[in-house]
Amino acid sequence: MGDKIHRNSLKLGHKLHWYRIEKILGQGGFGITYLAHDFNLDRQVAIKEYLPIELAVRERDFSVHPVTEDHGEKFRWGLDRFVTEARTLARFKHPNIVHVLNVFEENNTAYMVMEYEQGESLQEILSRRKTLEEAELINILIPVLGGLQKVHDAGFIHRDIKPANIFIREDGSPVLLDFGSARQALSMATQTLTSLVSPGYAPYEQYYSKSDQQGPWTDIYGLGATLYRAISGKAPMDAVDRSRAILKGEQDIFVPASQIGKGRYSERFLLAIDHALQFKEEDRPKTISAWKQEFDLPEDPIRQAIVAEHTPTQPGTKIPERQQQKRWIYSRVAILVVLVGIGVLYLYHGEIQDYLFGPTKAQLKSERQRAEDEKRLAALKQKKEENLKRKDMAFDPTTARLIEEPATSTFDPSTATPLDVTTPKSSYHRASEEQKRAEAEAQRQAEIESQRHEEVRKQEAERLALEEEHKKELEEEQKRAEAEAQRQAELERQRAEDEKNRLATEKAKREAEEEVKKAELEKQHTMEEERKQEQTAAKNDIDDELMDQIKAELLAEGIDLSTLPPAQQEAYIAGKYNELAAKKETLDNKMYINQS
Repeated sequence: MGDKIHRNSLKLGHKLHWYRIEKILGQGGFGITYLAHDFNLDRQVAIKEYLPIELAVRERDFSVHPVTEDHGEKFRWGLDRFVTEARTLARFKHPNIVHVLNVFEENNTAYMVMEYEQGESLQEILSRRKTLEEAELINILIPVLGGLQKVHDAGFIHRDIKPANIFIREDGSPVLLDFGSARQALSMATQTLTSLVSPGYAPYEQYYSKSDQQGPWTDIYGLGATLYRAISGKAPMDAVDRSRAILKGEQDIFVPASQIGKGRYSERFLLAIDHALQFKEEDRPKTISAWKQEFDLPEDPIRQAIVAEHTPTQPGTKIPERQQQKRWIYSRVAILVVLVGIGVLYLYHGEIQDYLFGPTKAQLKSERQRAEDEKRLAALKQKKEENLKRKDMAFDPTTARLIEEPATSTFDPSTATPLDVTTPKSSYHRASEEQKRAEAEAQRQAEIESQRHEEVRKQEAERLALEEEHKKELEEEQKRAEAEAQRQAELERQRAEDEKNRLATEKAKREAEEEVKKAELEKQHTMEEERKQEQTAAKNDIDDELMDQIKAELLAEGIDLSTLPPAQQEAYIAGKYNELAAKKETLDNKMYINQS
């Protein structure tokens, strides 16, 4: 995963204070997590960078800025929550909660430095094994519940418990990672960051309610969903999907753990999981302690030790047998450590004292005595040489001149001043040995200093090489960006040209179609006029024939229209016309029926 290229991430080798980026561990909607080397303490750490991808983008100088001015307030608000969360987590000292070492602001964003844990996430384990045994899950559950209990007691909640955020160390112990409080707060502040909620592991209240309406029951849902995934091989239904059926008054689509894991896990274990995954928060356990009783789990050994350590006892209080055994073991170990320390001090007290405090008064006195002895030996040696030179000469004080002594005259050692060289010789040898040790120690320190300088030189050379490589990468990236910009400009010009040609073609096509439609409309209009004229002529012919028939029938009935007023004429004609029309319609119907 770290070998993949991530958009917006810092380059490998980039330095933040005394941290150097070595690898990219992961990238999500809220930020990027790096593996880095701490030069001060010479160890690996994990660094999480605040970079919400829907609100901010990285510039070429590595600084992070909001995408638009409208996102600036939300970006800075989320940044403050990120820093506050890091400071809160730094107060938690628990082996099953990620330990925050530092937090600082740089590049217009913030970085959270955490301990780097060796192992793999529970999600990776479940991807490989699908499900886990109940005993394995209990071994993971007990420490995680202990860590969550401490978080909840401090008035804080995790808000993003899922298999990816439970890390299993190489020794099998779990640790809670990636607290989602700041991320949840930011998702509530903006409607666009829906990806910050983990479907299947987030309860319904995380989709709609404010953070002050969430509590331990929210984390209990996430941990219950994690256990559900571990026994079923798949994540539970998303709370939003469940809400559609429940709000309509229909049956919950959630398949209980007691049904999926029946026969493979204990009934008590499965019922506790189902209780944690109740849709309504008021139907779930309210605290970790209450939920833990449903599993009938043993007490968390870490929490039990902390409580025992801080619980005062009254005179006469009986200490549990197991606690007495622990205290007996601890006391014996402490005594053994003290005895070993005393032995080391006895054997190497001289070297230790020289190394820590320098030479003592006795050693300084011995050194002065050695120097005086050496001066005395040198004086005796010089005197002896002078006597040897004067073996053939003698001094005459009466004449104040030198006279030659007989050739037989020799140097008499008995006349020399006696000197007890036993003690100086012993001090000399002792001082010589101490000097040799000092020279050896100085040589060893010189070699260490040389190695340190060589290491510093190598690191500086490596830094210069990385900076040169980074400079080349920036130049290449700039060239690629310029080439990409040129290519995009060419594509944009070509698109504009194509769009212009397309619009011209469509315009010509529309004009041609409009001409055809216009001609068709004119043709239809002409045909319609002709049809109307034909119908009018035919109607006139029919009306003349019908009027003659009406007049004839009225005359046959003894009614002469010419003798009647116009109003009566119209009334008679209308009545007779309707009568004839009805007869004609009846006749037409009979003809239609006969033809059918």
